[in-house]
Amino acid sequence: MLLTLSGGRLLFPSGFGTDELLLIAGQLTQQALLVFLTSLPALWIAVSQRAAFYPALLAVLGFAILETAGMQVSVEWLLPASLCPWTAVSVSALVEKGGGFYFLCLLSAALCGALGMAGALRAFGKQDL
Repeated sequence: MLLTLSGGRLLFPSGFGTDELLLIAGQLTQQALLVFLTSLPALWIAVSQRAAFYPALLAVLGFAILETAGMQVSVEWLLPASLCPWTAVSVSALVEKGGGFYFLCLLSAALCGALGMAGALRAFGKQDL
């Protein structure tokens, strides 16, 4: 975040005030939190596959591809993209804050994070340590 904000200040010294700084910081924080939430199912996979790290790595790669695909969503696919947690991360930055699609994106990411964490805790509890 510091690198992005510093770069914006250097590239646009006259047009980069406190309002722009707060807007960018808020958007970066939101995206970071949503990416974290939607990555929690990879933790579940990693805990379930104790000996093999590759399934979790492939899951993270798939999540990243879906998140990137979310930036290319057309209007017709906005609802399905808002329901899929990984595309919802990108869609949340494209739609109007406070609108229905925005809250659907947040809900989708939150549910994904909750399920991922619950699954990871359950898989960890089942392990024979």
